[in-house]
Order: sequence, then C-alpha cells, then structure tokens
Amino acid sequence: MFVTVLLIGFSSCSKTPKSVSLLHEDAVLIARIDVKQLAEKSEFQNDKDLKGGLDNILEAMPKEVREKVKEVLDDPVKLGLDLRDPIFVSVAPVKGRLGDDDMMQGPGFRIVGTVYDDDNFREFLDVLSKSGDLPKVKDSDGLQVMNFGDFVLAFNDDVFVISDISASGKKSADKVLRDIFDGDSKLAENKDVQEMCSRDGVAQFLLIGESMAKLDTGYGRGIENRLRNLSILSDLEMNTGELLWTTSLLFKDDAARKRFEEYAAIAGDIQGDYAEYFSKSNLALFSNIDGGKLYDMLDKMDILRAMTGGDKDEMSEIADIVKSVKGDIAFGINEADFRHYNGSGALYVSASSDKLFQLIASNQGGDGSGSDETNLDMGDGARGILGYKKGTMYGTLCVDKSGNPKRVAPFEKPSKAFSKSDIVGKGTGFYAFLNFKLFDTVLDILPSKDEIVLQNICTYFEYAEAYYHKDIKFVMRMVAKDKERNAMAVVVDVIKSIISDITSQNEDYYSDDDNMFLESSDPDRSGLYDDLDDDMAGYDDLDREEVMELEELMKD
Repeated sequence: MFVTVLLIGFSSCSKTPKSVSLLHEDAVLIARIDVKQLAEKSEFQNDKDLKGGLDNILEAMPKEVREKVKEVLDDPVKLGLDLRDPIFVSVAPVKGRLGDDDMMQGPGFRIVGTVYDDDNFREFLDVLSKSGDLPKVKDSDGLQVMNFGDFVLAFNDDVFVISDISASGKKSADKVLRDIFDGDSKLAENKDVQEMCSRDGVAQFLLIGESMAKLDTGYGRGIENRLRNLSILSDLEMNTGELLWTTSLLFKDDAARKRFEEYAAIAGDIQGDYAEYFSKSNLALFSNIDGGKLYDMLDKMDILRAMTGGDKDEMSEIADIVKSVKGDIAFGINEADFRHYNGSGALYVSASSDKLFQLIASNQGGDGSGSDETNLDMGDGARGILGYKKGTMYGTLCVDKSGNPKRVAPFEKPSKAFSKSDIVGKGTGFYAFLNFKLFDTVLDILPSKDEIVLQNICTYFEYAEAYYHKDIKFVMRMVAKDKERNAMAVVVDVIKSIISDITSQNEDYYSDDDNMFLESSDPDRSGLYDDLDDDMAGYDDLDREEVMELEELMKD
C-alpha cells in the first residue's frame, strides 16, 4: 500500500523496459504489473481510512524511519525507484538447492524493475536497515546487495532485481547475481512478451508454451508439441464500473492457428433462440454447436471408432444423433433456494430429429418412450420432464425437498427474462451469465470466512459474464453495482470490508484475556448442545455421564 501511494504523480514510460532482459530466460510464466495505473485507479489518495491507517503505521515507526518515509511521501522521487515503468515477475523451473545438485525441483521467482536514482534508493534502505527491520546493504562487484538468505535484492543505477537463489546449484549468491545482470536474455525480443507489454490493462500474465513444453508434463510428446506452438496471454483491465479479464491464444505458426480454428468452427454464433426462457436473476449458459462439424472432427480423430470398438451399427446411430444437433443450446437456473435445496431449471437443445431425446429418455427411466414427452424418474424430491417439440429437445427440472416438486412447463417465460439482444453478438459458441443474487440463499450455510468473502463480493458486484470472442479471445467481465467508480476502487473496498468483517468476527469469537469462545455468530448453532442433550437422552444404552463428557468435548 505504501509503495503504490507514491505513484500517483508518475507518468507512463516505455513499452518494453530494459529490466525485462533480467527475467528468467526459460520463464514459464511472466507477469507485468502496472503499479502506477493500479494506484491511480484504486483511489488511494482519496481514501480516508487508508490514510488514517498509514498515519498509524508511521507513528509506530522509529523516529528516523518515520522522518525518511514522510520525506519520500512528500517527494516520491526520493524513493529512488522509477515506477513509471511496470514491474515484472517471472517464474521458471529450477533444480537443486544452494550447495546441492539435485536436492529438489520447484519454481524459481524473480522480480525486476527500473531504478530512478540508486543513491536515493540506497539511502532509503540504509535507514530501514538501521532500525533493524532489514539487513544491511553491501557492495558486491558493482552491485548493491541486500541478502535475505534464500532471496536477495540487488540493484545498480539502472535496474533492481529481487531473486530466489535457493535453487542455484553450487553457485554463490554473488555469482548468481552477476549472471543475472550480465546475462544475454532475448526475452525483450520475444514477440509474445512484446505483445504483453503493448497491452493497456493494470496487469498481464503470459504463459509461455515453449517453456511449458520442456517440462515433464506426463501427457506425452503430442501435447508437448502442441504447447510449443502456443502461448496464453491474459490481460486484466479495471474500467469504470467493470472488471475485464481477457485471455488470448498466441500461436507460433499458421498451422497451429488453423488447427484451432477448425476446432472452434464447431461452435457458431449464438442466435439467442431460447433467451426469453431464462431469468437474469440467476444463472444461464448459452451455446451454439454444429453437429455435422463436431461429427467430422470426432471421426477424423478416430474417437467414435475407439468408443464403439468399430461396431458399424453403433457408429451409425451415434452419427445420426450427433449430426442432428445443430444450433443453440441453453441451460439455466430460474429459481433457487440452496438453503432448503429447492429450485428449478431448464435445458433446450436445437435438434433436427428426436433421436437424442429418445436415447436419453430410454436410459433415464422415462415412462413414455416413443412419445413426444416423458416424465423422468428423478426421485428424492425432484421432478423432471423431457420432451421434443418443433426442432427442440427440452428438459425441465424442479427440486423440492418437501416432497411436492411442481411441474415446470417447458417454454415458460420467467420474470426479468433475457431478450435476444442480450445474447446475440456476445459470444461465438459460448456465453455464460451469473447474477450474484443467486448466492443470497447459500451464504448462511457456508463456512463463516467463505460466507464473508462471497457476501462482500455480492454486496459490491452485480453480475458476471463470460464468453468466447471470434478473434480467439476468452472474456470474463464482472460488473459493479456502482457504475460510476473504477472497478479497482471497488475491489479495494471489497478487500477492506472482508478484512473488517473477519476481524470483527474473530473479536466475537474470542476474548482478549483468555482466548476463549464468547459466542457464535451463527444463530442456528445457539441451541446445539441443548439439542444434543435432548437427542442423546433417548438412548438407553448410553451412560448419562458419557453423554455429558461428549458434550464437553464438542464445546472444547
């Protein structure tokens, strides 16, 4: 928080900073973090709570440290770091620990950034060192180094590096650092890295397929060859009223891209044919599939032959069923009460024949096989209907633990339904919508801390949607209830609220004096032990004293 508060006055700088060349050459994952943008969009400078918290932190610091920090706050340049450039993080596979050849295998981490003035940065660190909070900065072969054991911070007048040196074989820390600073990394010339640096979001994450392919994945050479031709780039944007997460596939050659496009062609543009049968208040999934193209792919990959053992009649039957599915597919929950295990939903599949319907009905205990509609034997308070009508296979389900599930009529329009315009153009092949109101009836049955996290997300965010875009992008979007604020500031509010609620909960559960439970925040547990006492009293084969001992153990 302290560092990001300093960044408000900085302006943007170069797209691919020099510090990139100090990252792992064989990095599997690279993250780019625009700390300047994060600070601006989080609205830290206007947050009275955070300012008050910072003042409290400053008052608790030793005098010399407090004065130095206030000096930096007044003039951020005196920190010595140039955070106009983003910070980069790389993760790479490593073997062995310091002094051992092959003791372990695991990830190595490295953080790099740009130095504005190494003298100012050294001065700032020296003040912290004198307070006993950090080790001393030492000069080593033209570098200034702060050693933390398995990690080191090193910098010169150009860049800084924080690196894990716990897995460096028998090399000394000085040798490791010199190799990093003298290394001839080509990452800055990597097209995927350049693409990452050209993005405008607050953070990007690049998974490099070529490095992944070198790992022992256990999935065989075919998968490794596919990975070698593919990288995955995610971009996190914080806009006014929305959080946007976009994932792109970056192909190394035209053949890899063409192969993916052949698979993607199975999915068409969603038409929104069933949109009006689903509520915006819960969950809905929409898709579009070309069964003919799906069959061609399965046949080309010889999957059907493997599934059927080469049986021609069975293969022909499967071919007819798969090819009959062409158009929109939709599934959704229109009513939900997770607390009482009640709810209803529906499924619609565009199909040119009823063969898929007849297959499912005959295998699920339907009582009207051969007709256009059948009741399904669901049991346990559930009632299902499956049918086929006018080019659509449909299914509806109602669950009611009271034992009286109602019949949910197909093609029934709920209140607050989607319209075609809500769906068309949103995605190719896949679109998902989740209204956070769906969780209203599940919050109080979750573990307490999970409840707090989810409740705060639901308080500040209205809904989320995800879809696949034609230009090989997968998009996830979270929309805030406050449409006028930047989503980064909303996320900060969520985090603050979660911390406050968890702290308050802990104070309810524990006293400061004896660390004993005071009371439970869950009203449903208030009579737990009395109920246990009543239930156990009916068992003649249990000794009354044993029952009381069991109660005490549960309380403890």
